[in-house]
Amino acid sequence: MTDSAISLGRILIVDSDPAYRHQCSDIFSAYGYTVDQAATHAEALALYHHARPVAIFCDLELPSTSGTEFLKTIRKLDKTTPFVVLAEEANMAGALSGLRFGAQDFVTKPFPDPSLLMHTLRSLLIDDEQQQQDEMEIAISELSYNRQELRNDEAMASLFQASLLPQQQFDIGRYRVSWRMPLKPQANRYFLDVFPVSDDQASFYIADFGDNNLDAAFASGALKVVFNEALRESNHNSSTLLRNPAQVMSWANHYLSSLNLKEPPALVYGLIDAKNGRMKWANAAFDKGPYVWFDAATQALADPGPELALSAPANAYRCNEFNVDEGRPLVFSHLPGEQLKLLAKQKTTNNLPIPVSDLLTQALASDSDNNAFSFVIGRTPK
Repeated sequence: MTDSAISLGRILIVDSDPAYRHQCSDIFSAYGYTVDQAATHAEALALYHHARPVAIFCDLELPSTSGTEFLKTIRKLDKTTPFVVLAEEANMAGALSGLRFGAQDFVTKPFPDPSLLMHTLRSLLIDDEQQQQDEMEIAISELSYNRQELRNDEAMASLFQASLLPQQQFDIGRYRVSWRMPLKPQANRYFLDVFPVSDDQASFYIADFGDNNLDAAFASGALKVVFNEALRESNHNSSTLLRNPAQVMSWANHYLSSLNLKEPPALVYGLIDAKNGRMKWANAAFDKGPYVWFDAATQALADPGPELALSAPANAYRCNEFNVDEGRPLVFSHLPGEQLKLLAKQKTTNNLPIPVSDLLTQALASDSDNNAFSFVIGRTPK
């Protein structure tokens, strides 16, 4: 598999004729796409779930079931992936039927025309990418429209930011992720999010918008929008961006620079690989951790990273990686290392990270400025 194939995505070809499938595959592969082939509805559905394609080309005549039935199945799962019907010239009625059930276009058989196939694919992908880009720009424009109101109304800013936060605890494989952040009348200087990327991988990011940042709520919303777009790309186009923290930093830098924030936020982004017990992360001027939690001490992990800035070169951010010990939770926190060490000396149970989060919550409650957070990754309680 080539790098260009990874960057351009996967095509799923569904046809009972192996010669036709291979001809189409050769055409798409020559242009840098990875191609999956299926002869039946069941094979095609399995390949679709295994690696979401950027487009599907499907014959209407399949063994056991029709291509129209496969199209209906896909549209129940996915309303947006481009679906192209492959139809014999004598079966235009079937091609039109496919369009009625959600296909975007059709290509006539019996011989695959390279220029026609690529023109059809590119026109559909450009339309899809442009629609997604437009939706993201509209979402950020709506945030920008309400920016001054969020600055003026502290209670609204606090509620808006709180509405963006993820669920407080969930399991990914044998690990449990939990976080705490106190509600307060104003927006918190910190914001975090965590979301599954696959069955055994989860991503998270934590932002620090600095002291007295009027745009904390607005910037939290903008971060949520652009990371949702990255997740959509990962699910829809098999993008590898979210699996490369250093690239995420450069990508986030590109978007955040357009928001005209008073100062760029500090940011950490991480990928938890529960299957292999590994974690990768990259930092942008984030000096609040991470820390590896020990029973009587904590160890700060170095490399806060350069600031997010337009002048930063694309390779400025470094991807760090280490094993995640199930018995020693990973802790990100606003608390200084010395304070974390004092907390670490308190007796905890093996049901981590819940006791750790509770200890941190006590510290959060007594925090003087009440700008606080804790984010803990540990083993799932037995």
